[in-house]
Amino acid sequence: MANTYSQIYVHVVFRVGNKFIIINKAHKERIHKYINGIIKAQNPK
Repeated sequence: MANTYSQIYVHVVFRVGNKFIIINKAHKERIHKYINGIIKAQNPK
């Protein structure tokens, strides 16, 4: 089909059984900011 636009968003979440919290609260916010910065650098809008 001519002039057809498609867009797919995929969200994948991995989770292991018997999970343990390995990131303590003191580092959690800093890690989230770091990951957010990487994502913003990949998609500057």
